[in-house]
Amino acid sequence: MKGMMSVRRAAVAVVPMDSVTGRPVWPGSVTVMTYDGGPKEKKKDGTVIFWDNGLEERVISLKSLYFLPEEVRINTREFRKKRLPLMHIWMKPGRDYPWPSGVQLEDRDAKPGEMIRIPIEESLGAVRLKKDYPVDIQFQEEILLEVDSSLVLEGRCLMIRRKDRKSQEFFYIWEERSWSRGLYGLEEPLMEGYARSDGEILLVLELKADEQGRYQLPVMETNEESE
Repeated sequence: MKGMMSVRRAAVAVVPMDSVTGRPVWPGSVTVMTYDGGPKEKKKDGTVIFWDNGLEERVISLKSLYFLPEEVRINTREFRKKRLPLMHIWMKPGRDYPWPSGVQLEDRDAKPGEMIRIPIEESLGAVRLKKDYPVDIQFQEEILLEVDSSLVLEGRCLMIRRKDRKSQEFFYIWEERSWSRGLYGLEEPLMEGYARSDGEILLVLELKADEQGRYQLPVMETNEESE
């Protein structure tokens, strides 16, 4: 109809995240694209909005000199069920990543392409259970957390364990559903139940072995000199 304006709908807004610092990747150091040639818009803060082009399946590709390449496949119909069409993609450090001073890199071996998950002990206390996580509720895909205000959890890998260290598992946050309530959606339900008084949660650094099965493990330098 004449005089009516067409309204563009965002299929997904992508925020590349630095898995080491926990902050958004500097916009000038990463390229974000799709292979279907759909229209996109890049914001000053680095967020890349991909506008709806009618395709149900989209593949998001991220490339950088400092991070390993990432390729994420999304179903736009399923993605619209999220509270916001926002996706934080956590990029893993590559060989040229600018590690801060005091970090040594140790060469390690694994299976080619294997994912290595390193729980960050220093992060203990930054994310806490706000309420017991029960297992008697089938398909419990939500969790209540107390989270330090500076942390972004969407798309991130975490580890939960009991204080006696006899049980632990990794899990991913699908979305933040209510900051005020501390309500988060999980990609998959946890396998076990955890009491608020007994559950510990750690942030996780994910690394990936190359095609030859090599990766570099970051280790803080220690001063072993005695007085």
